[in-house]
Amino acid sequence: MNAAVQSLLVVREQARSVRDEAQRALQQVERQCTQARTQGQTLHSYRTDTAVRWVTPRGRNTDAIQMDTARKFLARLDHALEQHQTSLQQSVKLALQRRAALLAAETRLAAIDKLIERRQRQANTQHERREQQAIDQMAQRPRAPVHADPHALQDQPDLSHPSAPHQETQPCPH
Repeated sequence: MNAAVQSLLVVREQARSVRDEAQRALQQVERQCTQARTQGQTLHSYRTDTAVRWVTPRGRNTDAIQMDTARKFLARLDHALEQHQTSLQQSVKLALQRRAALLAAETRLAAIDKLIERRQRQANTQHERREQQAIDQMAQRPRAPVHADPHALQDQPDLSHPSAPHQETQPCPH
């Protein structure tokens, strides 16, 4: 593996770390949004229940002071709901930003992966070309002469080997 690909592998690992951190940050803010929505629903339910209990007396004797206290309390609940809604909107906006950051990190990582694949293919192609050139150069070198008839050598006895049978001509008995 060449140095360019190895340095790209280091860059890819850094890009993965950035992507992983972006995923964690998005998950964290999404959990916060979910919790904030749940708290908002709870707060809204409490405000509705309180309004029903205090504003519509249902047979209770309520004086002006109690009604004024109830209205002030409901006003504070409304203010808390507004603040909570603003906070939730900011959390949702932050989640969108984190989602965009994650998408950018994933896009960068994918681009780096494609670049690594392309560089590896280029390196493999260059390696194959060098191998083919070496094979072509070996094919162009002169070779040792080859005997015309390889069987001609097989018919002759090997006299250099002691176990080889010696063929001597003996006179024929008549």
